[in-house]
Amino acid sequence: MNKKLMVINICALLLTSCGSVTSRVPAQVEDNTCLGVAHHFLPKDTTSFEDSKKLLKEKLALDLTDDQIADYFKYFQITDLNEKNADTLRSLFIYTSVDPDLRLNLLHDFSMINMGKNEKTKNWKQFQHHKAKVDAKKVKMIAKGGDDVFGKSELYEKLYYSCKTQVKAAPSAADYKQAKRLTYALAAGALGSNIVTYTYVHRDEEKNSKWYSELGFSLAITAGLSFTSGKFILANPNMTPWSVKMPMAYVTNMVTDAAITGGVYGSLFKAKNSDLEEKVNDLLSKPEKRAEVEELVKIANEKDLFEKYSKESAALLIDKKTNKPVNVKDFDREITIDDIDLDQSREMFMEALADKMYQENAGPLSTGSVAGDRYSFHRLYNLFSAPSNIALSIMMYNQLCMTTNPNAGFLRAVGIYLGGSIIMDATYFETKKDLINQ
Repeated sequence: MNKKLMVINICALLLTSCGSVTSRVPAQVEDNTCLGVAHHFLPKDTTSFEDSKKLLKEKLALDLTDDQIADYFKYFQITDLNEKNADTLRSLFIYTSVDPDLRLNLLHDFSMINMGKNEKTKNWKQFQHHKAKVDAKKVKMIAKGGDDVFGKSELYEKLYYSCKTQVKAAPSAADYKQAKRLTYALAAGALGSNIVTYTYVHRDEEKNSKWYSELGFSLAITAGLSFTSGKFILANPNMTPWSVKMPMAYVTNMVTDAAITGGVYGSLFKAKNSDLEEKVNDLLSKPEKRAEVEELVKIANEKDLFEKYSKESAALLIDKKTNKPVNVKDFDREITIDDIDLDQSREMFMEALADKMYQENAGPLSTGSVAGDRYSFHRLYNLFSAPSNIALSIMMYNQLCMTTNPNAGFLRAVGIYLGGSIIMDATYFETKKDLINQ
């Protein structure tokens, strides 16, 4: 009977304490809290505040104030701080050095697991994943030997954990400096790749002014876009990689490409009026080229160019019998070469010739214009390039962040992006040539 009464009293005490709200007193668990009541019925392999402070500040060399230790103490007061648990705590505190909220969540998980609860959260599993990678790397470093191997392995651990928190609420000056170095690495890798891949893919083409102009245009755009996208998106420490950077990269490419492709590229590489005029004059002046002129007339009929240019020139069509101008609306049949005033129709023929040249050079992905083809191709290509660039930038960031030698880290980062960009650029130039013949 006494045992039954004792169990009832314990249950009542637990329910009362767990349902009440008490103020938090640093440095120890209060007796009237849920955790405090549970403490009385747990094995007495607990640790005191002073022992915990000594362990965290001296043995584990964590830079914590007494107030911080007091705030965290309740999470491991009832835990046996053996070597394994102490090592876990050390890694936990380093891993969460810039994220106090995550630290509290993981400390709570740590205390629950040590109380026998196996409800491991997503944050805890992710922490354990990173810790396992660090521990394996440290074992390899120590086994390899060398000068100050233990110091280097601990430095690697600190660098690794700090690098895994790429998005910070308030990035430091060092974070922005690292982002700047990443931006330069992105630009350098992109330019190197662009030169190599363009030269290789177009190696069999005639090295004329158009070949070099295309290369120069590609390098100029690559330099500008890789630097600006790196500075404001890929290397930005305020943005998460996949949920923010990737959609921003895709939308930014879509907007800037509309201006660059539609405006700059379209005006630079479209057929020049002087060249078109020279070819049209040559066709119209030589009777033996009548078949080619008739082909242009057919294109003009298909594209409704007669109606378009008749508004500008009333004498576009002429009645050969009366030698008088005829309105295009008066024609109820297809216009032939004999209905046209060739001298008045030169501009129309120039447009028809430009369309003919485009059709002869267009690829499977054809929109009706050189700029339109290029823009459409870029939208498809960005579905592959945007996530690839995000992944490469993360790998580069890790090299810059984890390598103790800044120059070596920069070279490795450039090497990573150069290697990745060569694959992406080779894919870009080859598929662009196949799909739009540019």
